[in-house]
Amino acid sequence: MWRSNHGASKESPADVEAPPRAREGPLPRAPRPQLATLADAPPAGPGWLHEVKLDGYRLLARIDGGQVRLLTRSGQDWTASFPRIAAAAAALP
Repeated sequence: MWRSNHGASKESPADVEAPPRAREGPLPRAPRPQLATLADAPPAGPGWLHEVKLDGYRLLARIDGGQVRLLTRSGQDWTASFPRIAAAAAALP
Protein backbone atom coordinates (compact mmCIF):
# COMPACT_ATOMS: atom_id res chain seq x y z
CA MET A 1 0.00 0.00 0.00
CA TRP A 2 1.04 3.56 -0.56
CA ARG A 3 1.14 5.74 2.53
CA SER A 4 1.93 9.38 2.96
CA ASN A 5 4.84 9.75 5.35
CA HIS A 6 5.17 13.47 4.75
CA GLY A 7 7.55 12.87 1.86
CA ALA A 8 9.50 10.03 3.47
CA SER A 9 8.11 7.28 1.22
CA LYS A 10 10.28 6.09 -1.65
CA GLU A 11 7.31 4.52 -3.45
CA SER A 12 5.33 6.32 -6.09
CA PRO A 13 1.70 5.60 -6.98
CA ALA A 14 2.86 3.85 -10.17
CA ASP A 15 4.82 1.31 -8.04
CA VAL A 16 1.83 0.28 -5.95
CA GLU A 17 -0.55 -2.61 -6.50
CA ALA A 18 -4.29 -1.97 -6.63
CA PRO A 19 -6.18 -2.46 -3.36
CA PRO A 20 -7.49 -6.04 -2.92
CA ARG A 21 -11.13 -5.24 -3.75
CA ALA A 22 -10.40 -2.77 -6.57
CA ARG A 23 -12.11 -3.45 -9.86
CA GLU A 24 -12.14 -1.84 -13.25
CA GLY A 25 -15.28 -0.18 -14.47
CA PRO A 26 -16.72 3.10 -15.63
CA LEU A 27 -16.24 6.14 -13.43
CA PRO A 28 -19.37 7.30 -11.61
CA ARG A 29 -21.19 10.25 -13.20
CA ALA A 30 -20.89 12.33 -10.02
CA PRO A 31 -18.19 12.24 -7.33
CA ARG A 32 -19.08 10.67 -4.00
CA PRO A 33 -16.12 11.45 -1.74
CA GLN A 34 -15.84 9.99 1.69
CA LEU A 35 -16.29 12.78 4.22
CA ALA A 36 -13.93 13.35 7.12
CA THR A 37 -14.94 12.02 10.53
CA LEU A 38 -13.80 13.68 13.72
CA ALA A 39 -11.73 11.32 15.88
CA ASP A 40 -9.56 11.67 18.96
CA ALA A 41 -6.71 9.59 17.46
CA PRO A 42 -5.75 7.98 14.14
CA PRO A 43 -6.48 4.26 13.63
CA ALA A 44 -3.87 1.86 14.99
CA GLY A 45 -1.79 -0.46 12.85
CA PRO A 46 0.74 -0.22 10.01
CA GLY A 47 -1.63 -0.77 7.06
CA TRP A 48 -4.06 2.11 7.24
CA LEU A 49 -4.36 4.89 4.67
CA HIS A 50 -5.25 8.44 5.55
CA GLU A 51 -5.79 11.91 4.22
CA VAL A 52 -4.56 14.94 6.12
CA LYS A 53 -7.47 17.39 6.30
CA LEU A 54 -6.38 20.99 6.23
CA ASP A 55 -8.58 24.05 5.94
CA GLY A 56 -9.08 25.10 2.33
CA TYR A 57 -10.51 23.61 -0.83
CA ARG A 58 -11.29 19.93 -1.16
CA LEU A 59 -11.08 18.74 -4.75
CA LEU A 60 -11.16 15.38 -6.44
CA ALA A 61 -8.98 14.79 -9.49
CA ARG A 62 -10.89 12.78 -12.08
CA ILE A 63 -8.74 11.34 -14.87
CA ASP A 64 -10.77 9.62 -17.59
CA GLY A 65 -9.17 8.73 -20.89
CA GLY A 66 -6.35 11.18 -20.22
CA GLN A 67 -8.80 14.04 -19.61
CA VAL A 68 -8.39 15.68 -16.18
CA ARG A 69 -11.16 17.44 -14.29
CA LEU A 70 -10.88 18.85 -10.78
CA LEU A 71 -14.23 18.58 -9.05
CA THR A 72 -15.63 19.85 -5.78
CA ARG A 73 -17.50 17.34 -3.65
CA SER A 74 -20.74 18.81 -5.01
CA GLY A 75 -19.56 18.13 -8.58
CA GLN A 76 -18.58 21.66 -9.67
CA ASP A 77 -15.71 21.70 -12.18
CA TRP A 78 -12.87 23.90 -10.89
CA THR A 79 -10.20 22.69 -13.34
CA ALA A 80 -9.72 26.17 -14.85
CA SER A 81 -9.09 27.60 -11.37
CA PHE A 82 -6.17 25.23 -10.69
CA PRO A 83 -4.37 24.61 -14.00
CA ARG A 84 -1.06 23.61 -12.36
CA ILE A 85 -2.75 20.90 -10.28
CA ALA A 86 -4.62 19.67 -13.36
CA ALA A 87 -1.34 19.52 -15.33
CA ALA A 88 0.34 17.57 -12.50
CA ALA A 89 -2.56 15.09 -12.44
CA ALA A 90 -2.38 14.73 -16.24
CA ALA A 91 1.30 13.78 -15.92
CA LEU A 92 0.54 10.80 -13.63
CA PRO A 93 1.12 7.35 -15.18
